[in-house]
Amino acid sequence: MTDDLNADVVVIGGGPAGVAAALAAAQNQARTILVESSPMVGGNAISGLPLLGCCNSLGQWIVGGVLNDLLNGCKRLGGYIGAICDWRTLYGVCVSPDILRLVMIERLAQLGVRVLLYTRIDAVETDGGYVESLIASNKRGRFRVRAP
Repeated sequence: MTDDLNADVVVIGGGPAGVAAALAAAQNQARTILVESSPMVGGNAISGLPLLGCCNSLGQWIVGGVLNDLLNGCKRLGGYIGAICDWRTLYGVCVSPDILRLVMIERLAQLGVRVLLYTRIDAVETDGGYVESLIASNKRGRFRVRAP
């Protein structure tokens, strides 16, 4: 087994919720590791479908924080279209999935999040019902990931 990786926060899964959790942790000065089994972060957010849940059925914006930062990055790069009503009282926020992917990678890097792509969690080591460490593997081999 190779050397352990240590952080304040470890996030498993680089989909929309995982990216948001990693960014929020890093914005709060936590040394953060994001573990993703696929070759890219973003999950369903970069599928090309509109982002749902950003607006209520009246078209009023109801989210903020990390998502607003990412969407502002999309605007900066010309990849933001905006909220579109599908006439069923459903608003979807449209962005270029390629631009959103770039903005996610850029923001994770800016905040110092260590992203482990092509990495899976093979086991969880516990002690008295508490997680002690995660056993992960990728091309480097097997290694432990620890965070309080």
